[in-house]
Formats: sequence, C-alpha cells, structure tokens
Amino acid sequence: MADGYGDDGYYFRDNKGVAHGPMDKEDFESLQTKGTIKPGMKIWRQNGGSIFQVKLTRNFTVGKIFSINSFGHAMELFMVSTTVLCMMFIMTMPKLREELKGHWGNAIFLFSLAFFTLGLTLHSLKKTAGRLTDSASDVVCGEV
Repeated sequence: MADGYGDDGYYFRDNKGVAHGPMDKEDFESLQTKGTIKPGMKIWRQNGGSIFQVKLTRNFTVGKIFSINSFGHAMELFMVSTTVLCMMFIMTMPKLREELKGHWGNAIFLFSLAFFTLGLTLHSLKKTAGRLTDSASDVVCGEV
C-alpha cells in the first residue's frame, strides 16, 4: 500500500494471547456474532495510524430477559441446581451411612460416582449460566 495505512481495521487478542487482524467491520461483526469475540477480550481498531480501544459490553433488556429462550435456560438452571441439592441431601442421610457399613466397595463406588456427577453438574451449571446470560443480553460495541 502506497499510503502506509494498509494495517487499518479491527484487531483482537484471543485467550491464548495471539493477535488476530486486520479485519474489516463485516468480518469483525461476523466473529462477534459467532461468539469468537466476547466481552472482556482486548480489542482495538486502527485507522490512519491512530489506535482506538474497542470495548464490548452486555446490555440486558427486559424483552430479552423475559423471552422464551431465557425462561428455558433459567428453568434448566433451576432443575439442575435442585437435583444437586437433593443429591447432597441424600448423601448426608444417616441411614445411608448405616447401610454402607462394612461394604467398602459399594461405598467407594457410590461416593466416587457422586463426586463425578457433582463435577459434571457444576460444569453444566456454568455452561447453562453462560447461555442464560447470552440469551438475556445484547453485546454492544463502543470505542473509547
């Protein structure tokens, strides 16, 4: 480029610290829509040799918070949370401890299965909370 401004466009740094760019506005919005570029990532725009910081934020709107999609994710979050609480309640019952006395193999299997289930459930809760946040909000792009 003869004018020296061939590096104009949007840039972002991913979670691994690798910088991507330059890209035009359409490519940037496409990656933002796909979820590749998320709020909290380092994003900047270069134009004519000047660098502008780009900030993505989430705006929660009433129409999206009370949408069917958000309600479905909220119900999933409630059901999984209730299941974990019920499982924790059952695992602390004295009757269960009495029945498992002397049966070490069954006790080890039951408690390892419970911890494995708890780990997967916590991962599921994190994913569902992220989906609820995504469905109840809009990502807004602004330059500083």
